[in-house]
Amino acid sequence: MPSLSRRAVALACLLASGMTFYYFALLLPSAHHARAAKGLDQGYAFGSDFYSVWLTSHQLLIRKENPYTADMVRKMQVGLYGRVLDPQRAGEPPQNFARYPYPLYLDLFVAPLGSLSFETARIVNAVLLPIVFCATVLLWLSAVNFRLAPLNLFVLLSLSFATYPILEGLYALQVSLIVAALIAASAACLVKRRLALAGLLLAAASIKPQLISLPAVFLALWAVNDWKTRKSFLLFFVGTIAFLFVVSEAILPGWSATWIRTLFEYRKYNDPPLTRFLFGNLVGNLLALCLFSAAAVLAFRNRAANADSVQFVGTLVVTLAVTVPTLPSTIAVYDQVLLVPAILWVLFRKNQILHGKLPVRFVGYLTITVVTWQWIAACGLDIWFLLFQKIPNSAWIVLPLRMTPAIPFAVIALCLLLRLEIMPAKAAARSG
Repeated sequence: MPSLSRRAVALACLLASGMTFYYFALLLPSAHHARAAKGLDQGYAFGSDFYSVWLTSHQLLIRKENPYTADMVRKMQVGLYGRVLDPQRAGEPPQNFARYPYPLYLDLFVAPLGSLSFETARIVNAVLLPIVFCATVLLWLSAVNFRLAPLNLFVLLSLSFATYPILEGLYALQVSLIVAALIAASAACLVKRRLALAGLLLAAASIKPQLISLPAVFLALWAVNDWKTRKSFLLFFVGTIAFLFVVSEAILPGWSATWIRTLFEYRKYNDPPLTRFLFGNLVGNLLALCLFSAAAVLAFRNRAANADSVQFVGTLVVTLAVTVPTLPSTIAVYDQVLLVPAILWVLFRKNQILHGKLPVRFVGYLTITVVTWQWIAACGLDIWFLLFQKIPNSAWIVLPLRMTPAIPFAVIALCLLLRLEIMPAKAAARSG
C-alpha cells in the first residue's frame, strides 16, 4: 500500500488530536459534573472498570473473600462512588449495581496487580493497555495479511486510539481490551497453523464469555470439520477452560453457580444489547436473529476453509462484528474494539468498495460517514469551545457520539455485502 501524503498524515493527526482533546477536556468534565450532581463523584473515575477486578482479586488473595457477595457489592460501590447506593434516592442506580460479572479465574490472572495498591495497579494497567491495543491492531494486520508502510501504520494507530470506544476503554481500564488482544493473538496463531496455542489463547479470552461465544462456535465447527488436522485447537480450548474452572473451584468451592446467578442479576439492571436498545424487544430480537443467521450461514459455508484463506478470516471478523450489537450491553461501548478486524478487513478492500456495485458503494460511503463523524464533530466542538470558552448547551456535548451506535451495523452490512461479492468470484474461479 503506497505511503500517505504529508497532508493526509497532518489531517489524520489533527483529527486524532481533536477527538482526544474533546474526550479529556470536554466530555469527561461534563460526565464528572453529572455524577457530582447526583453525589456519585467521590470514588474512582479513572480506572473505574478495573477497580472491581482489582478489589476482588485483592480480597481473594488476602481474605479468600467471595467476589459475588452482597458485602463485596457494597465495597465496590464505596470505591466507585464514595458511598453505598441508596435505591430510595431519585435517579440512583439499582441497589446491586456494580456486581462482579467476571469468572473467578480473572482474579487469578490479575493476582500480581491485586497484591498492589489500587493507585499503583491502575498506573501499571494504564501503561500496559495502550501497548496491548497496539498489539491487537498489529496482530490483526498479520491475520488479515495487510501490510502497511510505517507512515500509514502510524496514521492507522493514531486514528484507532482516538475513537470514543477505545478512549473510553483506556480511561476505564476495561478488560475488553485484553480480551480483544487475546482473540487477535488466537486468530494470528490460527493463520500460522499454531492451533494448540490458538485454542489456549481463546480460552483465556473467556474472561468475558459473551465476546468469544460466536467466534468460538464457528471455530469449533471449523475444527470438527477436519478433526484429524484441527483437533488440537478444540482440545486445548476446551481443556484450558476446564482447567481454569477446576482450579477456581479448588480455591472457592461453588463459585460457578454464584457467578451464573450474578450474570442473570447483571442483565436485569444493565441496558440491553444495542439491537434491542435501539429497536425495541420485538424488532431488536428479530434483527439479532437475522444477524446470527447470517453469521451461521457464513460459518457453515466456510467450515472447511483453510485458516489463512479469505473465506476463513472474513467469516471470523464477521462473527466478531455481529457480537458487538447483539450480545454485550449497550453501555459497553468499549466492546466495539471487536470491530477492529472487520474495519481492517474492509480497509484492505477499499478499491472493491469504491469501484463496486451501487449497494456496496452506498454502504461503503455510509460506513465512512458514521466512522469519521466522531472526529469531524469533535474537532468542530473543540474549535467552538476554544473560541467562546463554552458549549452552547448540554446536548451539544454528546454530538460527536451520535453516530457511535450506527457503526457496528454499517460495518456488518459492508462486510456481508463484500462477502456476497467474493463468493461468486470464488465460485467462478473454481469452475474456470
